[in-house]
Amino acid sequence: MFERFTDRARKVMALANQEAQRLNHEYIGTGHILLGLVKEGSGVGATVLKNLDVDIKKLRLEVNKLVKSSPDMVKMGKLPQTQRAKKVIDYAIEEARSLNHNYVGTEHILLGLLRENKSTAAQVFTNLGLKLEDVRQEVLNLLGVGVVWSAQRITGETGLSAKDKETDNNLIKSEQSGLSYKEVMAAEKDVLQGLESVYVFVNPIKPEVEKYSLIEKDLQSDTELQLMQYGIKVLTPEEWGSTTGMLCLWIEVVAQIREEIPDAVASIVVELHENVLLLREPKRVCIIAATWHRGNFWSGGVHSINKIRGHVKDLVSEFTNDYLAANPKETKAKSN
Repeated sequence: MFERFTDRARKVMALANQEAQRLNHEYIGTGHILLGLVKEGSGVGATVLKNLDVDIKKLRLEVNKLVKSSPDMVKMGKLPQTQRAKKVIDYAIEEARSLNHNYVGTEHILLGLLRENKSTAAQVFTNLGLKLEDVRQEVLNLLGVGVVWSAQRITGETGLSAKDKETDNNLIKSEQSGLSYKEVMAAEKDVLQGLESVYVFVNPIKPEVEKYSLIEKDLQSDTELQLMQYGIKVLTPEEWGSTTGMLCLWIEVVAQIREEIPDAVASIVVELHENVLLLREPKRVCIIAATWHRGNFWSGGVHSINKIRGHVKDLVSEFTNDYLAANPKETKAKSN
């Protein structure tokens, strides 16, 4: 079950076992997993709680109120999990899969705890005045995922003028956007059909990160070369500004360096952004939609930060693979 768990995620589960034993419990519940998460202290899950200004002492007190210590000693060793704890692990694995991550980290464990909304852990968050959805959104924000927009393209009457229909073929209705994440992933390849050109934008990397040889210009040139190898034209800023939809391949690396350890954690995101009109009667709102998304999470020593460059290449390769799958005939023609 724990094959894909990161070292930090495995540590969380080991600490959960310890917390259960400390309380003389014969099982590992969601409250113990939450205690393990905060005790581990350095993973994304713990970082999210710090970002939300969660008082760790109060959190521990809330858990202890809900799962009181037993007077009887329990045997040492690995304890069984409650049904809710098992569901949290299943949810964590599912969350990792949904985010297209090939690992299960502390962030996915936290997302799993939030999914089991009748658990002790969920009750603790509520007692501390936190909304479960706000905690979930903070996890996604830290991973660089945010909100992924996707919707069916309009085929019927839209209430737009003929000119609007001709100049923007990326119209969406909010009523039609209630897709599951799996449906979004399946629809992403359709978005790439007929793609000919894109602008590449690498979000600025902090100087304290660049000093470890993760250079913004390197990520830019790597990505442009990968795209051009498959016949995708890379637009200049001037060309991009005059295109319909203004397609942009957005690359963002958000790294946090902890000099005292020293190590670093980073979220890596590659998204295809395009300008679309959201029809929200009686108004039309122009938004930037992420119609293709991949993300990953990296952690390691500060002197290994430059390895993130390879992870960015891998995510861009997933983009080009989806492009090839969506445009087999055009790709074959370009290669001849």
